Amino acid sequence: MSSFDPIISLQRGLSVLAVVNKGKRVSPKTIYEQTGLHKATIIRMLETLVHEGYVAKTARSTYVPTGRTLLLSQGFNLVSRVGDIVSVLVARPKPAQQ
Repeated sequence: MSSFDPIISLQRGLSVLAVVNKGKRVSPKTIYEQTGLHKATIIRMLETLVHEGYVAKTARSTYVPTGRTLLLSQGFNLVSRVGDIVSVLVARPKPAQQ
């Protein structure tokens, strides 16, 4: 359980980025359909993501992810993560057998 409530604006921004990252060319309408966020919120999030270099706006007013999105996964290491999970499971006390 977390000791803090989640930051809603960050959750919204990440949901917009996730939709853009999954699609090839995504319109604000598509983002709305997948997130339910208000159009003004979507536009502001997209403009912020463009400003930060994670998303680019095309000539047709659709949005595409940029190479910068790849930076978001650089710290992820599947083998290490699996090892972390396994070590927690192995360290658990085993139930007594009858």
